[in-house]
Amino acid sequence: MRVWSHRVAAVLVVGVCAWCACAYGQGQESSQVSSQPHAALFNPDPEHVSNQLYRQVHVRSAPDGKEYGFEDLDPLLWPDTKFLRGKDKADSNAKTLALLDEFLRTRAEQQIRGRVKRAILQRDLWAVFDWANSSNLAEKLGQVIWRLALSPAEIDALPDTYAIAVRGKEFPATYDPAQPKRTFLPPDLFDADGPWVCVGTSDGQLVARAHEFEFSGRSVFTVFVRLPGGRQSTLAYVNQLANLDIPLMVRNSVGRLPSLVWNPAVPHFPINTEFALVRKMVLPDQHHNLALTPVTESIQIRHYREIPPGTLRYADLSKRSQSISEIKLDRARLFEGNQSGLRGVTLEDKEFPVFMSHGEDPFENNELAWLPFPSLETCTGCHLGPGIQSMMSFSFRGGGHNPRLAEITPADEAAKVISWKQMQRDWERLVQFSSAGGIVEPR
Repeated sequence: MRVWSHRVAAVLVVGVCAWCACAYGQGQESSQVSSQPHAALFNPDPEHVSNQLYRQVHVRSAPDGKEYGFEDLDPLLWPDTKFLRGKDKADSNAKTLALLDEFLRTRAEQQIRGRVKRAILQRDLWAVFDWANSSNLAEKLGQVIWRLALSPAEIDALPDTYAIAVRGKEFPATYDPAQPKRTFLPPDLFDADGPWVCVGTSDGQLVARAHEFEFSGRSVFTVFVRLPGGRQSTLAYVNQLANLDIPLMVRNSVGRLPSLVWNPAVPHFPINTEFALVRKMVLPDQHHNLALTPVTESIQIRHYREIPPGTLRYADLSKRSQSISEIKLDRARLFEGNQSGLRGVTLEDKEFPVFMSHGEDPFENNELAWLPFPSLETCTGCHLGPGIQSMMSFSFRGGGHNPRLAEITPADEAAKVISWKQMQRDWERLVQFSSAGGIVEPR
């Protein structure tokens, strides 16, 4: 096995993530070869500086000339990436700086019609800023980000992609055992009195902390659970887990070396239980505050068809016991305005792992032979172990007793994430560039 792929696989097997790697989500045709490399996303002119800038930071080229990343939800950038940093042969850093200068000089933000396009471009460039915040790109990226900023009222008026999808019945409402690989979207996911219970931590920590750390609070990740018995059954099970008086891990009595293994006495949820991870977009507003937007970026649901016996953490067991449904934001569909902008991830969709990959860039390390790989397989490659053992937000909260999980509201979880983000150095640096950005009122 190749070194880079071995490292990724090892991390997935260990399950360090607090949720599933696929929840970071690559967008439409995830990491497929770009079928429209000159698409005019943000301005009707494909060569407008906004479109050029997006392609410059989002599209990666393989040695054979194939392009990836145009439709991806997040840029294909890793901690060790040289691309855009002035360390590659194509001089991508100079090209990026030139495009940022042109954007600022021409007031290009005023040529992007509609708050939705401005919001998405700001979101995409913010991800690049957080990745490159200590490089020479940071100041100009920060200025452009603030130029694109919307008012609080305009952010509130962004489309509620989940609600639009539900109203339009764009996806089936429930899991179908006859079609276990079919994407579905529950219409009552956010119903405070419905069967889905939003869960967080009872100690004030972030429930999907590895996700938040990886994406530095630019999205809010919220966890929901639904047992087949309805809301009261779900609440009873969550409370049972919270009040457990036994450790999650116990000493293994088999073998010479002492080790810790999953405690088989931890009660499992029943078959047909579902867990959902919802990712919603956060944006900086014109007043230098962070605001949760109505835009849902992705929804990943794991339906448990069976609970395998034992405590072994094998990917094949997870594939057999879990059905994965995933829905992600598609920029082009969103900009059309006549639908939610969400699309179902298919078995053919593939992605490059940007999470827990030891920071190595496969485009620069000649590790493309085995990539990209099927998006949905990354879920079951991370969420290993039978039943509740595979729910990382619970099982990876350490070997102590409590606190663990508790019912929470989505608003409370969002407040925790935003508060955490505001204490991060990358946010402080972005705010430092706000005055130089020349924030203007959107048209």
